[in-house]
Amino acid sequence: MLEVSERHRHYKIHADLHDTRTELLKANATKSTRDVRRYKHLKAECQRNIRQAHSNYVKDIISPEAKQNPKEFWSFVKSGKQEASGVAPLRNTDGLIHNDPKIKANILNNQFKSVFTEEDTNTMPDKGPSPYPKMAPIIIGTTGVAKLLKNLNPHKATGSGLISSRFLKELSSESAPALAHICQFSIYVGQVPDDWCVAHAVPLFKKEDKPEYCCKLPSCVSNSNLLQSDGAHTPLEDNGISRQECTH
Repeated sequence: MLEVSERHRHYKIHADLHDTRTELLKANATKSTRDVRRYKHLKAECQRNIRQAHSNYVKDIISPEAKQNPKEFWSFVKSGKQEASGVAPLRNTDGLIHNDPKIKANILNNQFKSVFTEEDTNTMPDKGPSPYPKMAPIIIGTTGVAKLLKNLNPHKATGSGLISSRFLKELSSESAPALAHICQFSIYVGQVPDDWCVAHAVPLFKKEDKPEYCCKLPSCVSNSNLLQSDGAHTPLEDNGISRQECTH
């Protein structure tokens, strides 16, 4: 049974969460600096209380008194474990299950390739003159690139270039001119670097038979940044990004 002080702490956390959500709605509605500052203050206080409550919970579990009831301790340890089963045996289109790493890689690659189409660009239909105005030339400036680099999350995983987000963030001012030049040249020639076309494609397991991985819709996490044009302008030409074969 929880002690009075502990129950009071739990009630206070729930009250803080409610107040934080209320202040968030108020800050979004009024856009007031005072309301935004109050919301951030309540959010920080609520996070501190939650962390403190979790810390106390862990201390109670691993305390010497926990030896009398070790089940709760081992349940907590088990909840923090991550299953690392790797790539399970895969079934190909013929219904055969394979364990060989090379065959499994080919099965996944064939499945990922199947969602990409190759259109015949030699016989494109003529839609006549476009009713939309042409877009102005896209200019990528060093200032904008530096701003994007400074806002990177340093805890994100690296992309296909194997350059950490923390490195790009710390050296945003030094690397912005080179990256801006690469992006601008890519738009000018209508092509992207080969490394930008590489995607990390992984199967998503949804609690069915694991060999059915190859029958699921693939999920490709692309490392390239796709420019999106406004609906009032002529769409950008296809640079071949979506036509490229997924590699892994």
